[in-house]
Amino acid sequence: MATIRIASGLLALAGLAATSAAQAQNVVYEGDCNRARIVQAESTIDTLMPFTRYKGTQVINSTDLDKGTCVVDDMIVFELVQTSRSSSAVVFSTRRNDVGIGTGAGGCMAPSRYTTDVTGTVTFETKLETKDQLCELYISAKWKDTMSDFVNRVIPLAGGAFVLAQGAPTAKFKASPMGFVGLP
Repeated sequence: MATIRIASGLLALAGLAATSAAQAQNVVYEGDCNRARIVQAESTIDTLMPFTRYKGTQVINSTDLDKGTCVVDDMIVFELVQTSRSSSAVVFSTRRNDVGIGTGAGGCMAPSRYTTDVTGTVTFETKLETKDQLCELYISAKWKDTMSDFVNRVIPLAGGAFVLAQGAPTAKFKASPMGFVGLP
């Protein structure tokens, strides 16, 4: 049980650190469309995503109001391992390890650990989009996973790290951004 508490604390701190980066820009370049095309040609995805492995964290807090007052904190560690790389797309296999802790009355879950093998893939690409007569160049992440499929913009950070912002919280579900760092 002590191992779960220590791991939970470390993951929670990592998730909170990732949250602070959520205010950063989710574009590589925004401005003149001709210049955006030049930046896109110079900033290929294989240079924007320089590592072959990434580790990341996310903290999810969910409440099941229909079954009492059970609140579950789920700390997730993601591992991305490169499977292919070109100047147009970088693809990684995904793996996740969860530590869930339920608190409250009713049928709350006991502390649990969920470990997976490869759960799917994520593909990173650069996208060019026109918005209000300006062009935005951004990094897109397309996740195909046994847990969920989604597409989101990447917020690039210094040193090859990045964050994926999450949707607005609801009464039953709150999630920190998914923060990742590259591994040499």
